[in-house]
Amino acid sequence: MDLEAGDGVPTNPLPYRYIQVEDDEDSDGLSLYRALARQHTGDPSNYLSVLNGVLDLYLRIWANPIHPDRDDIRYLENLNCGPLNTFFNALACPDAIELRLYDQVVGFIADALNIRICTWTTAGGPRISVSNLGKSLVPTYHVLRTQEEYQGAEDTEERMFHFDSLLEDESGTPLMDFLKDQKQAMDRERRSGTQTTRYKGLQLKKICWWWRTNETRDAFDQRLDGAYEKVRHPIKP
Repeated sequence: MDLEAGDGVPTNPLPYRYIQVEDDEDSDGLSLYRALARQHTGDPSNYLSVLNGVLDLYLRIWANPIHPDRDDIRYLENLNCGPLNTFFNALACPDAIELRLYDQVVGFIADALNIRICTWTTAGGPRISVSNLGKSLVPTYHVLRTQEEYQGAEDTEERMFHFDSLLEDESGTPLMDFLKDQKQAMDRERRSGTQTTRYKGLQLKKICWWWRTNETRDAFDQRLDGAYEKVRHPIKP
């Protein structure tokens, strides 16, 4: 898939094929936490535990005058958070934040959970843009961000973010696609009669693979949590 950078982030294609797992819940402002809970705990219904972990860290820093991150919290509290009023409310309802606050809010969530959040957004057609927030050398979770319209107060049209999980496709399909492409290239080279280029007459005749343990396959099936019934389309680099 063709990619373009967003928010000043260098272009970087997804390193794997990912399956989009859609969040079917109503717009309650918590789809980001469900998307993260699906990857962080394996179950999107654990989103309240993820949310409470983020808010608990914020309150512990805010209530401790000598905490090393207290100045950062004071800075965040002084931000203009628009209709949500406070940064704490923005953390409690991240789907409703304004785009200008995205890095601060999602960055705090990533740091609180000790993860890295890679956000992908559709950008008109087959292009997607990416932003990376969080520390290095920690687990990276991928989410797809879209925007939805809903009826606000006094019949006003409001917009909120909506997040879906992007789970790495561990079915083996990407590997099989790669091997298929290699076999076709080998066959073309052999038919052309030139064996002095890339493959030098090498042929691919048989491919075998197996799951290492049943637990590996069961764990992946559980992680998807019915993803194949909800898949809209796999996202390819």
